[in-house]
Amino acid sequence: MTKPPDKSVEVMPSFAQLVSGLTHQLNNPLAAILGYAELVMRRDLDAETKEMIGHIHRQAERCKQLLHTLNGLVRRPSQGLYPVDINVLVRETLESKAAELAGSGVEVLSYLHPGVLAVTGDAQGLRQVLLELLENARAALENRGDKRTVSVRTKVAGGEIVIELEDNGPGIPEDTLAHVFEPFFTTSKEKKAGLGLTLCHSILKEHSGSIDILSTLGQGTRVRLHLRQRTEPAPAAASSTSATANLSGRSVLVVEDEPALAQLLTNLLTPLQARVVHASDGAEALRLIRAGDFELVVSDVQMPGMSGTELYRQLSTENPGLARRMILITGDSASERSQRLLEGTKAHFLYKPFSRAQLLEAISRALAG
Repeated sequence: MTKPPDKSVEVMPSFAQLVSGLTHQLNNPLAAILGYAELVMRRDLDAETKEMIGHIHRQAERCKQLLHTLNGLVRRPSQGLYPVDINVLVRETLESKAAELAGSGVEVLSYLHPGVLAVTGDAQGLRQVLLELLENARAALENRGDKRTVSVRTKVAGGEIVIELEDNGPGIPEDTLAHVFEPFFTTSKEKKAGLGLTLCHSILKEHSGSIDILSTLGQGTRVRLHLRQRTEPAPAAASSTSATANLSGRSVLVVEDEPALAQLLTNLLTPLQARVVHASDGAEALRLIRAGDFELVVSDVQMPGMSGTELYRQLSTENPGLARRMILITGDSASERSQRLLEGTKAHFLYKPFSRAQLLEAISRALAG
């Protein structure tokens, strides 16, 4: 059984600055590409067009995951720690990956412990771990000719919640297994960055949890995630459908200086029967808020003039109820300045590039106060 080393990955300041600058420059156009591709795929298209749009979306997702992984080596942004039902998280993650796994001929078997399995955690971070492990399992099964299966189990043991993913792939050689948690180590034919398991270890460590891998050549690989169980149960998880219902007839203020992203957010929110109003900076948003009645504010962080965090602080004084229903969107998650700004608020965060499901999840949290 292989566990990651105890020592944390050290990153040079110059590399951290490079990642921060690269992330800031790429996240806006990448968010627009992903968002519009997802919107187009929801339309009634012919099979060939839908397949081409699907290729665009998948390649953009690869870029997104690489940026997230690089950010994780510098300083992975937390979406905040909330009660999380692990069974709900596992089911939703499997649903999001179902089409891709089925397209690769992989059968997923899930065995979830009955009831609520509650932890205190960052749902997006934990989902990222599960997606990384499912992708690793899918890749390991590519060359298997017969039945390809991935089993996912949840259980409770000794005050811990254990998530176990097991594939029936070729297994990992012992000399390779000893290096899988090292940064930039990869055996992928696609020459991936080799940062996925390093990030998984980092996220589990933030949750005071752990990850270990057991693999036997010719028999497959088993990965176990250990998380501390909450003494109090998690509340019922908000789903995309509940977020949709909650937005019906409500006024939403979108504060975004980038026209493509402002239009994307409008296109995502309007079908939810929300009344969407746009402001191009914090000062304009504040004037609209003082003159109107909004249920939700979705604001970029970095804008000319008044920033999103400055707008939040002003609302905290003038309209604290609305401040609690504010979502701050940022793509500069790696920089220390950005982190200090975000940590100084109690707003809800959303990191670029985001999916429709992640936007709905953030809206559900914000509307719940």
